[in-house]
Amino acid sequence: MDYKQIQTSMERIVGVISNNIDKEMQKNEGYIEGQPFKLRFYHSTPIEFVNVVGKESANQKLPFFFVNSMLSSEGDGIWVIKDIVIATMSDKNWTREKRDAVNFKPILIPVLQEFLRILCFDRDLSVYRTGDTIFHYFYGETGLKGYEAHKFTQSVDAIQLKNFQFKMSRNCLTYKK
Repeated sequence: MDYKQIQTSMERIVGVISNNIDKEMQKNEGYIEGQPFKLRFYHSTPIEFVNVVGKESANQKLPFFFVNSMLSSEGDGIWVIKDIVIATMSDKNWTREKRDAVNFKPILIPVLQEFLRILCFDRDLSVYRTGDTIFHYFYGETGLKGYEAHKFTQSVDAIQLKNFQFKMSRNCLTYKK
């Protein structure tokens, strides 16, 4: 199986998450018509991710879904993803309580919950074994592990999934060479 299959499936799932969360947000009084919830998918190295986030406006609330380091266990359709990061822009002056209220509860946690919910019945991909889930209130301010010199230039809050294993369907046809 080609890594492009899992990348394409992850990107499709991120699109479904965006649509589902946007539908829920439309029910809220504060929903702004014409500004749909959009989760941006990136499959890249940590350095590229730091560069992408560094170009964002501090006022931009669009969250990111970053996938790094996919390892295949050939033959059985199991993929280990060393690092998945669900992140959004923050403010360095915010307290933990403010970060919970503005970023974690309304954005990051619902994205994580929807991701895990969708994987329960997705046609291509399912969780084979969970790894660690880490909440970061100041993600990347000291440099990403292994990339200490590469720090975010702006404040970022994130939920990091480490060493999750996914099972890819043998019938997956989402990517054709």
